[in-house]
Amino acid sequence: MRLSSIFSEATRNVKTGTTRPMLLLIIFVIVAGGLAVFDVKAVNEILMGYRLFANSGSTITIITAASSIDGEACDQLSSAPRIRAAGAVSEAAPITFSSLPSSPVPTKEVSLGFKDLLASKMNTIIPGVYVSQELSDTLALALGDRVNTTQGQLDVEAVYQYPEDGRIPGLGYAVLVPVISNDNRRFDSCWIDSRNPADDTSSLLWTAVDIDKTNGENPQISQLNTTLGATYNGTALLENRPSLILVWVAGPAGAIIGYISTKLRRLEFASAMHSRVPKIGLLVQIFFESLYWLIPSLVITSVGSFYIAQSQLVVDAPVVWMVGLRILLLSALGVCIGCLGAIGTMREKYLFRYFRER
Repeated sequence: MRLSSIFSEATRNVKTGTTRPMLLLIIFVIVAGGLAVFDVKAVNEILMGYRLFANSGSTITIITAASSIDGEACDQLSSAPRIRAAGAVSEAAPITFSSLPSSPVPTKEVSLGFKDLLASKMNTIIPGVYVSQELSDTLALALGDRVNTTQGQLDVEAVYQYPEDGRIPGLGYAVLVPVISNDNRRFDSCWIDSRNPADDTSSLLWTAVDIDKTNGENPQISQLNTTLGATYNGTALLENRPSLILVWVAGPAGAIIGYISTKLRRLEFASAMHSRVPKIGLLVQIFFESLYWLIPSLVITSVGSFYIAQSQLVVDAPVVWMVGLRILLLSALGVCIGCLGAIGTMREKYLFRYFRER
């Protein structure tokens, strides 16, 4: 048989409804799409849990040693493996704003790397101080504003978020003054943010401690926010999620759809073989017929999976979508294998048996 003849036969079967394209499309969308959506939502929940863990400051570890932290050494920890940001902080004299003369605002001095630890809006054009969102709301401050204080005028370089969600208090209503580290300046604590820590990550904090300045006191290591636990092993949760088994279910589920849908037409295909249509021709025909409903099914389910993937995690949406797409493609491959397997089990000699069964 010529390929054009096979293609035209497949097209006629689809147009006349012989292949039940709409029914198979609906079944595939429900079965394969349901499996994909279930796994996508499971991955979304794990990633959202990690995002919540990181945004709460739970990934930040602090070593405290009063007037014993080398700010420059602390800042340089940000270049170490698995450390996203690092910075030092120490107490400073409160600042009194002219608009609040009777309420001095707690003030901290921070190293230049500390700003990377804060969830903030920055104005890199005008250097100045960092103010908390609460203080910004109280004084109606915005980025780039210049405000009067008893110590002189200050420019607002950043407004940072520091919610009361269980993290160590002290920065929720404060002014942070960035200072340049030098050999004589020492800070009270060093903070590092490690989103994917190893067992030895926290030990790097000790490299920022000037032992000669500790006066025999033991530095203390703590976690900025302990309300969500000490760690969040997202990798382990992803690798051991219950929905991961759906990857192995997708192929067989698609194969069942393809096998049954083809087996129901066994009389038709046995008649074709009786008419000297080669089995390879039937295999190509059923492949073309499957593509007519498989392609739109994949489009529908892929769009649905992507919508669910990006509805909560826009940044990670392509990665999460690939999780669902893998299930969809395995299901489609299973359909093709099921169809071909059904054709392979059919025999011309069973024509009259198929007729009687019908």
